[in-house]
Amino acid sequence: MSFVHVVLFVSCVSDIFTLATAALAENTKTLTGKDLVNLSREKAAGIKTLVLHDVHSYHVPDGTFSKFTNLENLEIRSKNIFTITTHMFTGLVSLRNLKMQHGVINTIEDFAFGDLGKLTKLDLEKNSIPSVGENTLRGLSSLVDLNLAECRISEIDGGAFADLHLVRKLNLYLDNLAEIKPKWWTTMASLEELIIGGNLQQAPDGAFSGLVHLQKLQIEWAKMNTIRSNVLIGLSSLKSLLLRRNQIVTIEAGAFRELGELEILDLFANQIDSIHPDMWLGLDSLKKLQLEYNNIKAIPVEGFFHLPKLETLVLSRNFELESFTMNTFDPQYFEDGHPKDLTLGLGKLALVCDENLCWLKKGEEEGWIDWLKRSRPSCLDRINC
Repeated sequence: MSFVHVVLFVSCVSDIFTLATAALAENTKTLTGKDLVNLSREKAAGIKTLVLHDVHSYHVPDGTFSKFTNLENLEIRSKNIFTITTHMFTGLVSLRNLKMQHGVINTIEDFAFGDLGKLTKLDLEKNSIPSVGENTLRGLSSLVDLNLAECRISEIDGGAFADLHLVRKLNLYLDNLAEIKPKWWTTMASLEELIIGGNLQQAPDGAFSGLVHLQKLQIEWAKMNTIRSNVLIGLSSLKSLLLRRNQIVTIEAGAFRELGELEILDLFANQIDSIHPDMWLGLDSLKKLQLEYNNIKAIPVEGFFHLPKLETLVLSRNFELESFTMNTFDPQYFEDGHPKDLTLGLGKLALVCDENLCWLKKGEEEGWIDWLKRSRPSCLDRINC
């Protein structure tokens, strides 16, 4: 049997599908809705990829795809499908990828994906799904990548992810979740990347416990103002922590103490107004620290202690920061009397141009300080050292 990848451009007139079928080869042919209904099982079984456009009915009739037993990729582009019914995808036993982005889906019936035991990627980004129930995602035992970003989700049942043992990436970006429930992750030990944000108010202690293989955590546009000391416990494999564009003012001492493998910490565009050395306890592998667009006014002596492998530090656009001295770094970070090779971002600060900045000029001249683009303090040219 030969397989073809087919794109179906779908419109609906009086509930009859009219389809223009373009094989991704040399020839193009047109099928009517009747042709699709009468399509033989043998021909349907030879199709591996379908893209449906402009579906004007409110749902795809149950059994529509039952003959496509070898279909692996299905994309449905519609502003009219409001419900994914329990039997909508019945028969798609070979499906690997399902994409229904930028739609108006507001209801997913229980066990709607029950026949999709081989599905590895489900993408429902930018729909209007208010909640994910206990049985919404049942049967997706092979799923690896789940995208529910910008779906306006405000509630996820504690057992909603119970069948998602193999999921490595979960995207909940800009949903309306106000809280994180640690029981979500009970069966998600394979998760490596988690993206979450939106209406999130605060994360409880042990918010991510159980995610022992998580390598990237991104929390963005949330309304959190404090990273408490026990929120991030258990994330011993984490490499990248992106906490961008939140409302964080305070990071409690030891909040990162179990993140010994972390290499990137991004706190861009928060409201942090002070630095203290105990903020960085445990970050023995950190290479990049991003603190641009915060409210930092001063960096105390020892401000960046406990960061022995730091390579890049970005402090640009902390508009009231007046001073930045070499004694903010841990002595163990020094080689030959100066910090190890360091890339700095110090643009748009209120630095006082005096001898306290001579170490920056010296580092630049000797080659152990480099600058991020457009982040070199211009006043260095006016200092006599």
